[in-house]
Amino acid sequence: EYELFDLESDPYEFNNLFENPMYLEKGHSMLSALFNWQQRTGDPLLIPDSLVSYRKTVKEIIESSK
Repeated sequence: EYELFDLESDPYEFNNLFENPMYLEKGHSMLSALFNWQQRTGDPLLIPDSLVSYRKTVKEIIESSK
């Protein structure tokens, strides 16, 4: 579900470090920062019902531009 990569040593993102105990604190810190940002910005991914509405609106916009 989550991915964390060391882009300096693994620029092609082959080794997901999220579950690695050495990176556990960093991964959780980044998740916390993401969640806080989502709350501050009203990210629709936090509210499933609004996500459904958002997808419907995007689909209508795409269809009308054809």
